[in-house]
Amino acid sequence: MLSRACKFIIVFILIYCYGCGFEKRDKSNIPTVNLNPNKTQIDCVLSEIGKNAKLISLETNLNCVVGNFSWLVFMDHDNIIYRSDKKILIFDSNGNYLNKIDAVGNGPGEYTTIVGIAIDPIIKNIFILDKDAIKIFHFNGKFMKTIELGYFPSGLYRTIDKQNFVSVSQSYKEINRDMLVLYDSNFKKIKTFKSKNSENLNKIRQDFFFALNPYEVDNKVFYNEPYVDTIFEITNKQLKPHYIIESGEFKMKMTDGLNVENLHKAYEKDKITLPGIMESSKYFFFNYYYKKESCYSVFNKDSKKMILHQKILFENLTNENINFGFKNDLIKEAPDFWPDYIAGNKMVKVLFPYSLTESQRVAFKCKESDNPILMIVTLQ
Repeated sequence: MLSRACKFIIVFILIYCYGCGFEKRDKSNIPTVNLNPNKTQIDCVLSEIGKNAKLISLETNLNCVVGNFSWLVFMDHDNIIYRSDKKILIFDSNGNYLNKIDAVGNGPGEYTTIVGIAIDPIIKNIFILDKDAIKIFHFNGKFMKTIELGYFPSGLYRTIDKQNFVSVSQSYKEINRDMLVLYDSNFKKIKTFKSKNSENLNKIRQDFFFALNPYEVDNKVFYNEPYVDTIFEITNKQLKPHYIIESGEFKMKMTDGLNVENLHKAYEKDKITLPGIMESSKYFFFNYYYKKESCYSVFNKDSKKMILHQKILFENLTNENINFGFKNDLIKEAPDFWPDYIAGNKMVKVLFPYSLTESQRVAFKCKESDNPILMIVTLQ
């Protein structure tokens, strides 16, 4: 007969083995997207994924010039919001200029730079990430208050129920560094998630980089940490694996990408840069660099296949009339479509009039110096 101690050990081993097996099965059930820059080119027309295309021209005047280094950061049925590192421009849904926030400085109610922003369209507040704090402004430009953070934030996402997810700039002088901080609606800290990167790089010359911004799909918030293959769903208690973005032999290691000198070596080793990722209910949109090319790929979650894959030489990207993305069969005279912004079931391509041909400017009734035109397409 086995002793009680032996029985306990056997039970423990069985539980451990079952647990390991469960973990492996669970891991194998995480859906995976494989990125391969050498994949044969795949072209696709826009009508296969989109419908109901329309154009919105942003008003042009001296108060609301949208420069090249400005980004579309928010769009709903009432507002269109742009930001640069210095100011924020607010337009209505028809592109009419409403207001701006321009408060660069070191005094009360000012910010030194705009690291990132989050929008609350219900109470019409804009949350500006500064170097170690969040500055809250109303849409009308009035300063509301400051939330001191005590660390350098990198991104902020505010959910519809007012929870706030703040990503932290990653420092590789720390071993167990914070990656993501969850706050309630009053910015009381609820939970901190640690980095999934295990490397400690004390001696590397560039010892930090900006982390990415959380994003939402189908009322769930996700986060993809640089140099980590897995996209996680953020819950109140844990990071739940959502998708694995696998680049195999082409993967760039953290040590490859943390400074410029190593980055050039990584290109020589045929490694891809960290992919820019946008996600909708049905698709992933990837953009990354490989060797001397910029790659654009779209993955259909239902069919589990790439439906678009294109490569453009760096030297051709300087050509303002270069086309890439979906062949545009929805809007006559429009260039090919690659989304610059995705929110819900809307994709937006930003058209700068100076990059259009003369015939396109005539068709879209704009001048070369005008503010951008937003080409908005509804995902099918």
